[in-house]
Amino acid sequence: MYVPRTLVALGTAAVIAAVTAGAAPGGAGTAHTAAERPAPGRAAKGPAFAQLSSAVDQEQDGRVKPVQFELVDGRRGVDVTKDSVTVRHPGTYLLVVAPQVTTEKGGVQKGKDPTEGCADTWFAVNDKDVPNSAVRLCQAATHSTHVVVSQSVTPLKAGDTVKVRAKGVGVKFDATRPTDGPLIPSVILTLTELS
Repeated sequence: MYVPRTLVALGTAAVIAAVTAGAAPGGAGTAHTAAERPAPGRAAKGPAFAQLSSAVDQEQDGRVKPVQFELVDGRRGVDVTKDSVTVRHPGTYLLVVAPQVTTEKGGVQKGKDPTEGCADTWFAVNDKDVPNSAVRLCQAATHSTHVVVSQSVTPLKAGDTVKVRAKGVGVKFDATRPTDGPLIPSVILTLTELS
């Protein structure tokens, strides 16, 4: 199923805006200060988050691979490595990943596994796949690039480690450096604490 990138981005932005304002996603709420809703061991600076990205192309060759994030654009209350985020505080977290998928050949979706021109992306917590978190992008056109978004809300315990996995055939996650404007990362990961 194709979902316009703008619609997905607006939906994700609405959830993040609601969280920032102190509201539960989909409901009304009021802003709360850190002093009003303290969490054990959490600094008063705000909820934990990570914003990671990659400036390198990531080829998909039919095997399940961990997605790499060598750029740390921002973080608080988490520990990061090149392919993981470990949370320090228990809570409910919003996870969003958006790879920029490029193919030279194009393909169509057939069967259970990604075929030529297709890529699957999903989350894993403590190396166990998160149910219902996978998305698939299949590109019928040659020389095409699209962004696909996977998002999940999941409770995490202190010390839980989040990774992104991918499996694709004949595609790559493509980093682009336009003449004007910032880097277009091959993939972007956002993790933010909701409660």
